[in-house]
Amino acid sequence: YISGFVVYRLKASIQCARCLDALTVESPEGLLYNLISMKNRGGLQYPSKDVIDICRICEKLFRSQVKIHGNKVTSAQLHYKIVNVVLKSFVDKDCFLSLAEHKFECDDPLDNHLSLLIKSVAEKYLQVRYYYAGKQFTNNLKQQHSKINRHKNTKLVIFSGL
Repeated sequence: YISGFVVYRLKASIQCARCLDALTVESPEGLLYNLISMKNRGGLQYPSKDVIDICRICEKLFRSQVKIHGNKVTSAQLHYKIVNVVLKSFVDKDCFLSLAEHKFECDDPLDNHLSLLIKSVAEKYLQVRYYYAGKQFTNNLKQQHSKINRHKNTKLVIFSGL
């Protein structure tokens, strides 16, 4: 479901038509797409299996970094570390098979669309994941610091005499 949102956000920034086609699937089948098809009312994106695999590896790495570093997960170094590990793990694998010939069309090796696509998917997923983790962290801080929320429970506070 989240990987579909990642594809949606990437479609605005990627200009290469072949790379855009590699991000989505035209005929979704299988258990991977059940949640998206249940919630879809016409606007959701069906990500390719490769995008889902990249997002899963990013999530595993994010959770392992949370276990190791605790609340200090938001540093930029950890972000780039996760992206580099994802890139290293997908360089040797056959992913985005529709881009097999397209990656050799680039003149400069730094402009390899396959590696740039993997990197952009990983970065966009981590942006979404850090945003959600920040919201959870803020809500936990709010709950720890205020036992009674005076703004929401004004009548309860007045009548209970607190």
